[in-house]
Amino acid sequence: MLEGIDSGADWLNLTGLALVPTMISMLTLAISSRCIGPTKTSVLGVFEPLTAILIGTVMFGEPISLKMAAGILVCVAAVVFMILRPGRKS
Repeated sequence: MLEGIDSGADWLNLTGLALVPTMISMLTLAISSRCIGPTKTSVLGVFEPLTAILIGTVMFGEPISLKMAAGILVCVAAVVFMILRPGRKS
């Protein structure tokens, strides 16, 4: 799994690749939660894996398996359920 990661620069690049996108993601999550609210933020967050699958399929020619299609359907069903479900009254 770590084949090809030989030098300190490789480890530095790998660490940067792990930390920088994570920090950006957490920061934008906090900002969006403050701006549009936690419910809308979580609904939009569900579409992150779907976007990754779409980009992988369109840009890199990755195949969509039956399991991936089932996962897409579950994500979309969850979002539809959250949108259509009547809110609790306080």
